[in-house]
Amino acid sequence: MLAFHHCSRALLGLAMLGLTAPSAAQTLPQPTLQTLIAERVDQHKQAVGIAAFTLDEKGVQFAMHGSQSATKNIPITSDTLFEIGSIAKTFTGLLLAELVVKGIVKLDDPVEKYLPDKLGLRDNLGVPIQFIDLATHRSGLPRLPPDFSPRDTANPYADYDEKALLSSLKLLTADNALPRRDSRHEYSNFGYGLLGYALGRADGSNFATSLQQRILTPLGLSASFLSVPAHERPRFSDGHDEEMKTVAHWDFAVLAGAGALRMSARDLARYASAALGFEKTPLSEAFALAMRPHAKTDRPSNTIGLAWIQGKLNGRDVLNHDGGTYGFSSTLWIDATRKQASGVIANAFISVNDMGLHALEPNVPPKDFSFRNQTSIALAPEQLTEFVGIYQLTA
Repeated sequence: MLAFHHCSRALLGLAMLGLTAPSAAQTLPQPTLQTLIAERVDQHKQAVGIAAFTLDEKGVQFAMHGSQSATKNIPITSDTLFEIGSIAKTFTGLLLAELVVKGIVKLDDPVEKYLPDKLGLRDNLGVPIQFIDLATHRSGLPRLPPDFSPRDTANPYADYDEKALLSSLKLLTADNALPRRDSRHEYSNFGYGLLGYALGRADGSNFATSLQQRILTPLGLSASFLSVPAHERPRFSDGHDEEMKTVAHWDFAVLAGAGALRMSARDLARYASAALGFEKTPLSEAFALAMRPHAKTDRPSNTIGLAWIQGKLNGRDVLNHDGGTYGFSSTLWIDATRKQASGVIANAFISVNDMGLHALEPNVPPKDFSFRNQTSIALAPEQLTEFVGIYQLTA
């Protein structure tokens, strides 16, 4: 089941946002960030390659290290393509915001209004699920479809198509299985995939077309793809598991809105720059709508925008979203108060959240991997007797 959890770390930012640390006026300097990611790749074997950036009003600084593949010596650059996993949800949320700004949909529109065959989508009280419920993970939809059964577990979303989606929704409707809408926060890949599908229909096309025409093209994101074209594949990094073994890329059919984007660090930085208002785009109003608080999460100190997780860092508001497929991990941080951002993308199934936070706020230390460098020693069984007992484990 591990390969199904492409968003399993997407809320790690929630645990980090309550920090209080000494104030830092600058993001992490590029040479320091470069050293950090090189250590993660070379010393700690946490990825085969990593691309990172910091961003402020002076511009963007990139740091890259490692290779696109464990089997090929192709250096990582700021233009290398990675799977960004659930950071794609912020793009789906931005598409919702843009369609609201354009008057095509409303946040409180019932999702069933845009489903085919008069298919209903209501909670167990008969109340329609709304777009805002999907966008804030408060729809009651489960993390994955109830009948999710991939033919290929190494590429689990590839064969989950429109027919499967509608079948899942009919199953939930028939079983009266959805709890009261907006009653709790439950992270849902299924919900965001459905959101993308419904938005495409509301826009008179499909998710891929709508995302390209309304978000990617206006933002000038020329190295961002739901499906990487053949001529761009030479710069598409391989993905790797925890042991740095090559794994399959993940392809998405109907659930693309949950995490299908592949993009470069350069494009991710341009996206962050647009979110901070450094780039003049026609999406400024949509960004503002997407990035403001819309609902509570399951943590008292955090709220959620249209996908963006929000919280306090040294008393100021910051936004975060993480992402991961089985071969890639990513994190994106936005500090609207200081007009700063940071992002990290790795081509392995590991956590990079701490590096992104440290890059944004240097006084918040990254993870310490020094324990991995300790020399192991052999102990006789009688030397271990005093350690026998019952231990409480943290979640």
